[in-house]
This record gives sequence, C-alpha cells and structure tokens, in this order.
Amino acid sequence: MGRKFGAPGNPLEVAGDKVGIKFNTGRKIYETMEAHRVVEWCKRTAPQKHDALMEVMFRRYFTDAADITQRDVLLGIVEEVGGLDRQGCENLLNGKDLEQEVKVGAREAQQMGVSGVPFFIVEPSASKASSGKKAVSFSGAQPADAISEVLQKLS
Repeated sequence: MGRKFGAPGNPLEVAGDKVGIKFNTGRKIYETMEAHRVVEWCKRTAPQKHDALMEVMFRRYFTDAADITQRDVLLGIVEEVGGLDRQGCENLLNGKDLEQEVKVGAREAQQMGVSGVPFFIVEPSASKASSGKKAVSFSGAQPADAISEVLQKLS
C-alpha cells in the first residue's frame, strides 16, 4: 500500500492535487478503531459537527501525518472542531463504548464490498428505482466526470 500511494504521481496524490489537498507521504497506516469510535460518538452527540470533525481528522492524518491512534491527537481534533464535549470524548476513550457498533458497521460495509475509502453508493432516483434500476457502487478516488456520468445515469 505504501508503494502504491507513496510514489510520486500516484492516484491519491494526483486526485488530491486537483482539489488542493497535499498528502503527506510520510504518514503511517494505523489501526483506526479509536478514531472511528470518536466519529460515531460525534454522529450521536453532535451530528451537525460530523462533517467538521471528518475534515479536521482527515487533514490531521493525511496532510499532517498525525498518529490518530493517540488519545491526545483525537482530543486535540475534538477541541479544534469546537462545540464538542471534550470531556465526553475523553470518557468515551477511557472505555469501550461504541466499539461493537463500529465493528458491526465495518462488517456491514465489508459485506457490501467496501474494501477502502472513498467508497460511493449511489441510489437511483425514485422513478428509476421503480423501473428496476439498482444502486451503483464504486471504490476509489474517481475523476469528477466519472462521478458525474454515474449520477446522470441514475437521475
């Protein structure tokens, strides 16, 4: 994986360049259960902050190469987002709450064919669904025109 996404001109770097994201090739791949628990906690306690949390977490990991397994890093992310209960997050990280929920979500995603991120599932419009059109899913960073084509076919 490091060779695939660490080499100059790799698909991740090229896709990021197009939207102004500079991926830090020095970052490491970590087991992300704690980060996923924080995301699930945010979705349940402050869903309006979920997008902001994801943006900060992605920046800290992909651009800054932060070790998102470290509780101080995760708590710093929560603080940076603002409007989240730092103590509530710390309490979460002191236990195992939401671990089963994250594991169930991961199993369900795996059963749907998700093997990496990003992963897209696009549902057809109601009229197309009634005519037998099925949802389309695809993995990986796709060019905007490829995503646009899928959306046009399903609308």
